[in-house]
Amino acid sequence: MESRTGRGGGTYAHRDIALEFCSSLSAAFRLYMVREFQRLKEEEAERKGLTWNVYRPRPTTWYVPKRYARIRYL
Repeated sequence: MESRTGRGGGTYAHRDIALEFCSSLSAAFRLYMVREFQRLKEEEAERKGLTWNVYRPRPTTWYVPKRYARIRYL
């Protein structure tokens, strides 16, 4: 946060701090901010042609050592 006096003065904060302060003012305003953020992210994804993919590939190299560790210690 930064406070300046004189012409162009005021209290300035990083946008993350400002948004957190605004969300503490009212629950309705916080809900509005969350919905707007979601809408903006959806628009960005449409513009970039991104799709939501639930499938998460797992690294197969991790399973082999884990399997041998279980066999060895069981």
